[in-house]
Amino acid sequence: MNKNVLVIGGCGYIGSIVSKLISEKDYQVSLLDDFSTGSRQVASQLAFPLYEGDYGDEQVLADIFSQRKYDAVLLFAASTSVTESLQNPEQYYHNNFFKVYPLLKMMKKFSVNQIIFSSTAAVYGDVEHLPVSELSPLRPKSAYGRSKMMSELLIEDLASQWGMKWVILRYFNVAGASVDQQLGQRNTQANHLMKVCAQAALQQRPKVEVFGTDYQTSDGSGVRDFIHVHDLAQAHILSLDYLNKGGGSDTFNVGYGQGVTVLETIKAFQKVSGVDFQVEYGDRRAGDIGCIYADCQKIKKIGWSAQYNDLEFMAKSTYLWEKKVCKTPQ
Repeated sequence: MNKNVLVIGGCGYIGSIVSKLISEKDYQVSLLDDFSTGSRQVASQLAFPLYEGDYGDEQVLADIFSQRKYDAVLLFAASTSVTESLQNPEQYYHNNFFKVYPLLKMMKKFSVNQIIFSSTAAVYGDVEHLPVSELSPLRPKSAYGRSKMMSELLIEDLASQWGMKWVILRYFNVAGASVDQQLGQRNTQANHLMKVCAQAALQQRPKVEVFGTDYQTSDGSGVRDFIHVHDLAQAHILSLDYLNKGGGSDTFNVGYGQGVTVLETIKAFQKVSGVDFQVEYGDRRAGDIGCIYADCQKIKKIGWSAQYNDLEFMAKSTYLWEKKVCKTPQ
């Protein structure tokens, strides 16, 4: 039997790839996007039923939920820049936290009983022990991380009280494009490290800045746990399947469980692109986490495994996508 799923933020980077892949697994997908960062070209490309609006607007949600019985919501829509969240915390609490309550309220009203929530490793902050597990203390350093942590708590409390089931996925550093190079990151303002490297390699920006060279790591730069977006998308499919098979509400890290320094990432990018772009070294940024990588053993228990755990593959995937998309309309 087909399951009806509403993907909020489904015209964005991760949401679009997840939408396409879950539609191939016998889920019926509808999209909700306000196009603040999502792409109208992606909406046309996916050709799923599309609603344009704010996911925190109860009337918008009522209109959507009254047209079709939905089994689950996947919530991607969020502001995601650590630096921006320190400059404009109001935006982050409004978009990432305050809107979640009306969504849950309308889900309850229309008996939509499952939610998959996109969270982040930023909820952990600087950690004392690595790899970081789902049981590690939550000590976020930015409004981004705090807004996501608060949403996690809200979902856990209200969804549990209201008889809903949930899966919270804590993403580490997402990279790459869909394996077929049809979907990827179209937001030109996104500041993911690999996207920044790709833009530098394609002369869309003059340099790549390294923020902090005095961390306690092998080369002094920060350590990240990169995960290819296709593997991340598979985590969403498995989470839906897990809930549909009767699994209980839970939280999972989604990473590869290994650390790569910022400088190692840049060198890998220079190798696959063949471009020795300029690198500039600067001070640490407020809110940045020095060293983090995931303990991802828990999610493996629901059948997830990494298919694309290769730094150069992720760099090449990102570079080829950026090379393609910079020549096409956004």
